[in-house]
Amino acid sequence: MDATAAGQRRVLGVQVHSSPAVTVGTIWAYDQQRVWTVLRSDVTLDVDRSRYFESDRVAVRATMRVGFAFGHPQSVVRITAA
Repeated sequence: MDATAAGQRRVLGVQVHSSPAVTVGTIWAYDQQRVWTVLRSDVTLDVDRSRYFESDRVAVRATMRVGFAFGHPQSVVRITAA
């Protein structure tokens, strides 16, 4: 038990993250060293100074397409509660 990690969810010392996109009773586990973040296209950056001309504000929008790759499919495991 780690007193500095109070309130964190852990299984065998590995931090667990939750998501509303995952079905209740299902856990997906993977080896983070075998997951790649892939940049699918260049980042576009749009800056608009005219929109907020009445004050000292600037509108900034960044768009980036990314994907996740699992180079070793056997390292992804689905666990379901019975």
